[in-house]
Amino acid sequence: MAGLEVREVDTGPVWDIAESISNLRSFFDGSDLREILDELQAKKVKNKRGRNTWQEEQSGGQGEPY
Repeated sequence: MAGLEVREVDTGPVWDIAESISNLRSFFDGSDLREILDELQAKKVKNKRGRNTWQEEQSGGQGEPY
């Protein structure tokens, strides 16, 4: 790649959740944060409507090429 260096960097844990966190204080008190995020991710995976329910909530852009 034209002399460019590609490095791998550990970003730490990443969660894919479908809703916002109701108690933002959890971000400052990390003791419950992982448990909350694990529960929200499990809830998203088990959703009978599918994983990407956020798409149903989108408005605008229908029919546009991008």
